[in-house]
Amino acid sequence: MSVVTLNRKGLSETDVSVLTALSYKLSAQRLGGACVPAIMDDGERMAAILNPDNEVILFGFGKDRRGYYVFDWEGRPLVEGCSCIDEILAVFA
Repeated sequence: MSVVTLNRKGLSETDVSVLTALSYKLSAQRLGGACVPAIMDDGERMAAILNPDNEVILFGFGKDRRGYYVFDWEGRPLVEGCSCIDEILAVFA
């Protein structure tokens, strides 16, 4: 597990790798599709896991000053304020 301070804006490369591994797991179970890393206009690193057909966003992942968060395909927050990526992964276990 890597330690990333919460004052850093957006996901780290390690975070994106962890989320990509989650997308592989969900894809193998036919519950999700590809993980698409993205850089937002303000430079924030985010990642999205697409639906099984790779057509629309299933879950979006990011990190801000309050911690890690996940939102659904309609932009509604599912999880907010997590202190580490492992807390996000526990939701998908």
